Amino acid sequence: AEARERRRRAQDLARRLDERWARTPRVADGAEPGFLRLPVRVADARRTVDALRRWGVAPSYPVPLPMLDAVRPRLAEPAGRWPGAETLARELVTLPTHGGVSDRDREHILRGLAAL
Repeated sequence: AEARERRRRAQDLARRLDERWARTPRVADGAEPGFLRLPVRVADARRTVDALRRWGVAPSYPVPLPMLDAVRPRLAEPAGRWPGAETLARELVTLPTHGGVSDRDREHILRGLAAL
């Protein structure tokens, strides 16, 4: 039941986001993600999290994954550039979808994203 409610909340948020300021990943046809949190790309993840942390908006990656000491030794080219990972570290935040997120909370999140 919780997974169904998370999906419902995530779909509601995703449907109401304006792609000019926030983008969600496309869900593959036939897929039914659990949406522990809803991933959203924004122009500036740090600024977004600073403004909306109290509503449960969280950063995803503090740095690009290839820059993590635990990951770098496993890379084929440890000294390489990773533009996709750099973009996600700069732009990716997640929105809460758990049962404690009320309709009012979602409104605050959506208004906050629009104001940035």
